[in-house]
Amino acid sequence: PKKENGFVYCTLGDSEDSPCGWIREDYIFINPAWYVAEKDTKVYAWNDVDAPKVALLDKGTRLPVLKEEGDWYLVSLRGAVGWIHK
Repeated sequence: PKKENGFVYCTLGDSEDSPCGWIREDYIFINPAWYVAEKDTKVYAWNDVDAPKVALLDKGTRLPVLKEEGDWYLVSLRGAVGWIHK
C-alpha cells in the first residue's frame, strides 16, 4: 500500500470508480492475525492476570491481534485495546 506521513491510501473496491482516499494508518490493519475465543475469555487492561478486567469475550468472538508478547496477545476492542492470556 502507498504510505505517506502516517497515512495510507486506500481503495474500497477493484474498479476505477471505487471510493478511495487517505486514512491514518493507526486506524487500519493490513493483513492482521486474528484471535478467536475458544471459550468465554477475560480481557485485561495490561498483560497481568491481576490487572483489571476490561471485557469478557463470548466463545467464538474474533478480534485482530495487534501484538504478541510472551504468553499474551494484545487485541483491538473497537477503539480500545486489551490483553488476553494464551
